[in-house]
Amino acid sequence: DGQFVGNLRDELDSDLIFAGLFSAVVTAFLMESYNFLQPNQNEPIVDVLQSILHELQTNSNSTTNPNSPVEIETAWPDPRIYNILWFTALATSLFVALFSILIKQWLREYCRWSEAHGQDAIRIQEMRHQELLDWGVKFNVIVILPFMLQASVILFVVGLVFFLLQVDR
Repeated sequence: DGQFVGNLRDELDSDLIFAGLFSAVVTAFLMESYNFLQPNQNEPIVDVLQSILHELQTNSNSTTNPNSPVEIETAWPDPRIYNILWFTALATSLFVALFSILIKQWLREYCRWSEAHGQDAIRIQEMRHQELLDWGVKFNVIVILPFMLQASVILFVVGLVFFLLQVDR
């Protein structure tokens, strides 16, 4: 049991370290991209300038169509796209960290010897081992956590591509 629990703890420690560092990186990008979610302060100015341009075109004898709207570039990709991806990646990473901590606490209790002696101590340890197998800690939960971290990295990279497209414009 000692080696088994030690291996599980090592895996969980790796997940916790990666999740913590990754969450810090994603948070830094979210802080930067949050500015793109703010309403455009220049939008009222653009509306006024468009109405002035329309009036000038209407009053002048130009050959342009006065009813043709002035095209203004809209932001593509929409900043909400990469912010949604990054918030999802952050939430997934924090979820992995939370479950890693919970499992580590459970493993600590699993290894704690009870105050019982003899047959009672053996029964308690056997019951805890059976619970470990029943809950599928090794095969279900701990195997899923690294995949969730990988999924959050993929979400982050896809969001980063959209963010770089936004910055490139």
